[in-house]
Amino acid sequence: MPKARTPRTIARPGALALAALLAGCASAVRLGHDFPLDAFLARVQPGVTTGQELEAWLGPPAARGGSVEPDGARYEQWTWYLGSGTLPALRDARLKILQVKLDAQGRVRAYTWSAP
Repeated sequence: MPKARTPRTIARPGALALAALLAGCASAVRLGHDFPLDAFLARVQPGVTTGQELEAWLGPPAARGGSVEPDGARYEQWTWYLGSGTLPALRDARLKILQVKLDAQGRVRAYTWSAP
């Protein structure tokens, strides 16, 4: 005959689950990867720097997409980012972003960035 569970044996798994849940609520979150923004800003030359050079300096972009300008010009757009903070509210969130537009020849045409 199976042994009857006492309140103590039932409470232990519940307490462990609650502790894990509370620990998860204060978890640090990190998205993307860090990249040397200052080195990029010191080295980049629009019209000269290539996408291949960017990958050598910064690593592969986190995302690749496209951009269409008001005049109809189309560019490939690469994005690097690093985000971090503490869940659940992310009140201490920090975000560093670099977006680079490349022309049809694979050369940097323009870029934007933001950093804390």
